[in-house]
Amino acid sequence: MEKKKRITYIIWFTVCTIISIIFIVPLYYTFVNSLRSIYSLPSIALTQKPDWSNYKYAVTLIPFLRYLKNSCIVVSITVFFGVTVDFFYGFAFAKLKVKGNKFLFMLLLSCMMIPGFALQIPQYIAFSNFGIKDTYWIWFLTCMAGSPGIVFLYKQYIESIPSEIEEAAFIDGCGFFRIITQIYMPICKSILAVGLFRVFIGEWGNYMTPYMFLTEKKYPLSIALFNASYTLPSDPTANLDPIKCAAALLYAIPSICVFFLCQKQLVAGLTAGSVKG
Repeated sequence: MEKKKRITYIIWFTVCTIISIIFIVPLYYTFVNSLRSIYSLPSIALTQKPDWSNYKYAVTLIPFLRYLKNSCIVVSITVFFGVTVDFFYGFAFAKLKVKGNKFLFMLLLSCMMIPGFALQIPQYIAFSNFGIKDTYWIWFLTCMAGSPGIVFLYKQYIESIPSEIEEAAFIDGCGFFRIITQIYMPICKSILAVGLFRVFIGEWGNYMTPYMFLTEKKYPLSIALFNASYTLPSDPTANLDPIKCAAALLYAIPSICVFFLCQKQLVAGLTAGSVKG
């Protein structure tokens, strides 16, 4: 039995190591090539003195900070309203015993079966008719609609919390809104972190929605870096792949930071969300 456990451990360790290498190698390659000279060939190892000026050019050759500000605005709207609204929806489906609750929940889940691309043309027509193209109201309205997957995650977690907590709060004179924000949200902070991280990653890398509805002046980094035409004034014909690698790494930093900041809560939330009760 001990030998079988050891073999299983070795197999899992090997699989996890291979998966880790698959994810780490592209980051390593991008980092190494972001430090090479624009006049050198691509390499898998840093064989020369690092050229940190690539990071300076990545920020200065295009309006990087303007695109970063646009990304922060879009992500802030989506994270704040998206996570909050989804939590309220999850609470309503889990705790409010009203007629039609289960039907509405099944209707919401059925929306998960509809591909996102199938909704793009109706959304474009609707938002154009509303006259809100090239505005951030688009993200506010989509957040109000809720995200079925995250609502389902919150509902399942909230259902595992004893209703006696809510009843005791009502007896003590606690209002409905206060019960959600001061009792349930702190209890659900781990699963909230999971929702926050999913929303952040999804919106930080969102390409299609900004491309469809925003003009170039309001483009976030996800579009700007894809369309960016880096040109060095002193040498317009130079190969600027190292500068593009530097820009890609700068773009990845916020996602990495959010992951490490939420890592503890993410692990707890994923574990809690996998078992009900």
